[in-house]
Amino acid sequence: MKHHSEVTQLAQCMTPELWKRVETVFEMALGMDAAERRSFIERECNGDAALIAEIEALLALDYTQSNTIECIVGEAAGTMADKVTAIQGSMIGCYRVIRLIGEGGMGTVFEVVLGDDFMGPHYALKLVQPGTLTESARQRFINERLILGSLNHASIVRLVAYGEYRQCEDEPSVPYMVMELIEGENIRVYCDRLRLGVQARLELFLKVLEAVKFTHRNMVVHRDLKPANILVSENGNPHLLDFGIARVLRERRTSERAVPMMTPAYASPEQLNGKPVTTLDDVYSLGLVLFELMTGIRARSTKSGSTAEIYRAACETPIPLPSEAAPDRAWLCGEIDHIVSKSIQKDPEERYHSVESFAAAVRAFLAATPTMTPLYPQQLNHNSARASRV
Repeated sequence: MKHHSEVTQLAQCMTPELWKRVETVFEMALGMDAAERRSFIERECNGDAALIAEIEALLALDYTQSNTIECIVGEAAGTMADKVTAIQGSMIGCYRVIRLIGEGGMGTVFEVVLGDDFMGPHYALKLVQPGTLTESARQRFINERLILGSLNHASIVRLVAYGEYRQCEDEPSVPYMVMELIEGENIRVYCDRLRLGVQARLELFLKVLEAVKFTHRNMVVHRDLKPANILVSENGNPHLLDFGIARVLRERRTSERAVPMMTPAYASPEQLNGKPVTTLDDVYSLGLVLFELMTGIRARSTKSGSTAEIYRAACETPIPLPSEAAPDRAWLCGEIDHIVSKSIQKDPEERYHSVESFAAAVRAFLAATPTMTPLYPQQLNHNSARASRV
């Protein structure tokens, strides 16, 4: 009999979005007999052999009331937490690890200094978690490193160094990269804390559009634009972070992953449908960010967060106008409604055809209404009765 300490490879490198998909398929398959289970899993996983194997491995375990899929992933998370704790204070290449900054689907980020120069510059070191490296994870990590190395812009996090790290002799080395450390806040948190008005929010958003326009001119599509990946420093300059799932447009790929990497709440309908990558994916995500900056709530919401609900919210359910979502903000009626709505059309042909045209519409609005400065409340209460979000 297998025990839940035998954690599958997928559980060790799980992202929240991929986990939600696996959990949904797993729970539905549990109630089926063996005859229909296999065809159901293959259909839901679009024939992805690796994903099918991982779900079947989970199903093959001896599940009891205390030995659930959450226990399996929880134990994996505990093992990884131990590894992360062991890294703090150690040297990775020429850099001393000071503290953990954050964790995500692509790895772990630490604050580091060069050698023991604690009075010198501090950096952010991103590391694939030891013991969780897969070939696809390595390729995504290297892809992010190459993309960051090719982009030199004041509003894009800068690559400083990179290398390979081995925590234990019996483990393979894992890639890492060192970037400038951005001390800042999520763009929505920043705007709300300072209680910025419409004009100030739109001027800040224009800086974000300029940064994304630069990536597009360099043939890079970010594909994960959301408030958490746009940090604003004290001087008011936004910075794009996390190019872990970015794509270079000239890359030739036969198909997307069966379960593509994304943040569902900000993914375009094309991403959710596995369509080829275009710059209009970023236009759509930026539109969702602007919707949130204007209204204080997310444009798309679901009750359960199930795969089917996420898909319907993005691809079928109409998104309300900003003025409808936040009716007490009368200043959203008219041109702001139009700008936001056009950027998040489900049909990409009906959106702004580029980030440049999106920015031109914002600039035209600001030029026509230079004195429009209503304040936003610091505490947002529009979403108190709304369903939980994706």
